[in-house]
Amino acid sequence: GKPFDKPLHKLSDSRLGKTAVDMASGIAEFCGETKNPRPEIPVAREVLEPAVKEPELHDELFCLLCRHTTENPKRSSEMRAWQLLCLACKSFPPSDRLRDSLLGFLSERAEKRDPDTSRVARLCFTFLIKSCERGTGRLSTPPDEEVEAALLLPIWLPIFGCTLGEHILWQSSVWPEERLPRILIMLTDSIKRLNGF
Repeated sequence: GKPFDKPLHKLSDSRLGKTAVDMASGIAEFCGETKNPRPEIPVAREVLEPAVKEPELHDELFCLLCRHTTENPKRSSEMRAWQLLCLACKSFPPSDRLRDSLLGFLSERAEKRDPDTSRVARLCFTFLIKSCERGTGRLSTPPDEEVEAALLLPIWLPIFGCTLGEHILWQSSVWPEERLPRILIMLTDSIKRLNGF
């Protein structure tokens, strides 16, 4: 998405406005649209944390991510945005004003012919329904393990039941820059972080 210097919504004070702009910058970094991006997990947590703490930013983050998953010319960037949207849907509900529109957006994407978008949109829809039923957001930012699990979306969907060659062919359509199976990289990083356990 294009960078911008003001929030999408009218917020109660300028501090939240600056935070909204920072969230948008974080989304761009997470989606690989900036030079020398930092590791994915801390960037994802930085994007989500302000909205976890400030309910007024829930709608802002949802709309930023919907914007990033709509007509995004870069496939890998779009998929990264879906990963963040999945985490957001799991973490807190939108306002009553946005709820029906957001559910409609996810429902429409769930009917897409593209199987990756369809499956992740269905997962987001399910998480969002549960958040709306709960009525309140979580009290803390998703832990690293939860963020890491989201980073496997939608790649966990075609891991089983296909050959390595078929998997790499599929992966090249989503993450053309990756030379190794992404699931292998994620699992290796997890083992290192746990000191081999």
